Amino acid sequence: MKPGPVTPDANLLTQLQFVGPGSPNPGKTVYPNDWNNFGPAVGFAWQVPWFGENKTTVRGGYQITFQTPAKFGTLEAPLAFPPGFTYQAAYSGDTANPYLDLTMLSRVVPAPTQTLPMQPLKLTDRNQAISVFDPNLVSPYVQNLTLSVTRSVRRNMTMDVRYVGTLAVKQFRNFNINVPNFLYNGLIDEFNSIRTGDESATLNQMFQGVNLCTGILCGSAANYGPIGTTVSGVLQTAALQMRSSSQFNSNLANGNYQAIASTINTLNASVPAAAGILGAALRSSRKFPENFIVTNPQFANVTYYTNLDHNNYHSLQTEFTFRPTHGFAGQATYTWSKNLGLAGTLTNPVDRAGDYTIVGGNRQHALRTNGTIELPIGPNKLLFANSSGVLARAIERWQLGLIYNLSSGQYVSIAANDMVYGNGVPDIVHPFPLDNAGVRWGAAAGSFLEGRYLDPNKFVKVPDPQCNLVTGLQNLNGLNQAVPQARCTLTALAMVVPSGTTDSFNYNGQNVQIVLQNPLPGKRGTLGQNVLNGIPLWRFDANLSKTFRVGESKALQFRLDALNVLNHPFPGSPNGLIAQGFNNPSLTIANTAASTPFGQIPSKTGGRQFQGSLRFTF
Repeated sequence: MKPGPVTPDANLLTQLQFVGPGSPNPGKTVYPNDWNNFGPAVGFAWQVPWFGENKTTVRGGYQITFQTPAKFGTLEAPLAFPPGFTYQAAYSGDTANPYLDLTMLSRVVPAPTQTLPMQPLKLTDRNQAISVFDPNLVSPYVQNLTLSVTRSVRRNMTMDVRYVGTLAVKQFRNFNINVPNFLYNGLIDEFNSIRTGDESATLNQMFQGVNLCTGILCGSAANYGPIGTTVSGVLQTAALQMRSSSQFNSNLANGNYQAIASTINTLNASVPAAAGILGAALRSSRKFPENFIVTNPQFANVTYYTNLDHNNYHSLQTEFTFRPTHGFAGQATYTWSKNLGLAGTLTNPVDRAGDYTIVGGNRQHALRTNGTIELPIGPNKLLFANSSGVLARAIERWQLGLIYNLSSGQYVSIAANDMVYGNGVPDIVHPFPLDNAGVRWGAAAGSFLEGRYLDPNKFVKVPDPQCNLVTGLQNLNGLNQAVPQARCTLTALAMVVPSGTTDSFNYNGQNVQIVLQNPLPGKRGTLGQNVLNGIPLWRFDANLSKTFRVGESKALQFRLDALNVLNHPFPGSPNGLIAQGFNNPSLTIANTAASTPFGQIPSKTGGRQFQGSLRFTF
C-alpha cells in the first residue's frame, strides 16, 4: 500500500490463490525450482615420509551438502492451513441454557464465519495469521572442512589433531514481517514526548475526535471526552489520555513501545460510524495510511520464510589413544569450539548484524576421558600368579573402568527489557567484571546458606535510572498517590564500590555504582549477547566387572556401575535464567528490585547411583 486517503479497496488487499500442477495456476509455484545445485566431496590422505616411516599421516576433505525446501519441517502447515481454512467457535451458553442441548445443534452449527477459505480478508480483520515465502527461496547448503594429523607415538600410542569446520549457508529461517513499526515512522519520538511529560501533535491528529478513556480505562469516564474537545475546562489531548489510560500507561512507563504501537493498530474506540472495527481509531483522521504501523494490516502475524540464517562452526579436536597393554587401555579427547550465527528472536528484523553471536548452546571447552584396568590378580599376574582351581577362577579377570568428563558451561546472556523487538541486552555504564560470574556456595540468605551465580556481596539490583525520566503528569510514574507504587519497574545491576567512587550512590546502606542498565526505547544494548560462561559440567563415573569362564566358548559377566561416584551436586538454574533461542539461557536484570536476588541458585540436583547387570555370552 501507498500512503494516502484510506479506502478499504479490495484491489489493494492481499489475494490468495491455488498454485502448482492441477490448479488454476499450473505455471506458478510457492517457491522456485532450484536446479543448479552441485555438491562435490573430495578428500586426500598423505603419509608423511619424514619423522619415521609410517608414523605420520595427514588427511583432509571438503564437501558440500544441500538440503531441499521440501524437507523444511514447517513447510506443510502454512501451505495446508491458509486463512479461513479452519474457524474455531465456542458455545458459552447463557443462564437459561448453560449446556448445549443436542436438539439445539442446528441453531449454532454451522457457526457464522467471517472469513472464507482463499478469499481476501478485510482490512478490519487484523486477527488472522498468514505465512508467505520468499520468491527467491533456494536450497540451503553446508560446507564441511576437515584437516587432521595422526601421529603414531609408539606401537600402542596414537595422537590425533583435527580441525573441523562446518559453514551452513542460506539456511531456512522465518520471522514476522508484520511487527508493529515504531522505529521508522516517527512514533518513537511521539511516545518519548508523552513519557517525559510533553504533548504530541502527531498523535493528537491521529486520535482527533477519539475518546481513549471510555468506560473505566482512565477512572471516571465523565472527566474525559473526544480528543480535541474541552471537558471541565481541560483540553483533551492524546498525551493526557494515553498517560491516564490503563491500555497505555504501564507500557509507556516501561518503554515498551512495540506493545503501544500494536494496541494502536488494533484499537477499537468510540469513533463515529466505525465503533467496534479493528483499527478504527487509526483511520479516524483519514490522514494516516492503513499500513502506517504494520506492513500488511489485513493480518495479525505475517510469517516470512526465507534463506536468512547462516552458521559458522569451528573446532580444534585432539585425541590420545592408548591401546591395551599389560591390562591398561584408555582414551582422552579435548575439543575447543566456537559456533557463530544469528541468535533466536531478532532484535530488529531490518538490522540483523548485531544479532550475530555465539549460538547453539556452544560449550567452548570439552574434555572426555575413559580407561580400563584389568586388575593384576590371578594366574600369571602380579598377585597370586601361581593360583589355580576354584581360587584362580574367583580372583581372575576383574576389570575396573573409569570415565571422567568435563566441559565449560554454555554461553549465557544477561538480558534486559526488550526495547526493540527481542533479545534485549543491557547498556554498559561502567565496566562489568565478567570474571566474577561463577557458581559459589555458602551465600547467606537469612538463617541458612544458599548458592549464587554472582557474588551477592558485590552485586545488587537497583531501580533503573531510566525510570526517573517518567513524568508525574496524570500519575504516569505511579508516585502521585496516597500509597506510591512505581509504575516503571525496570531495574539495573549495580556493583558495591568504595565510598567516593565516581557515579556511586547509597542504596539500602551500601555504596554502589551502576554497571548495567536497560537501554532506552528503540536502542540495542551495548553489552552484546552471550557474554558469560554458564555453569560447567563435570562427571566422574566408574564400573567394576568380573568375568567367569564357563567352558571354552561361554562366559558369565557381572558388572556394577557407579554413576557420579563422588556424589557431586549439580547446581540448579539461577533465578532469572530463561531460554533465549538456540537453547541459549540468559540472566535477566529487567525484574523489579524487590524480586529474588540476581543470580540466586535456589536448588541443586544429582546424587550417586548404582546399577548392576548380569551378562551371559556364548
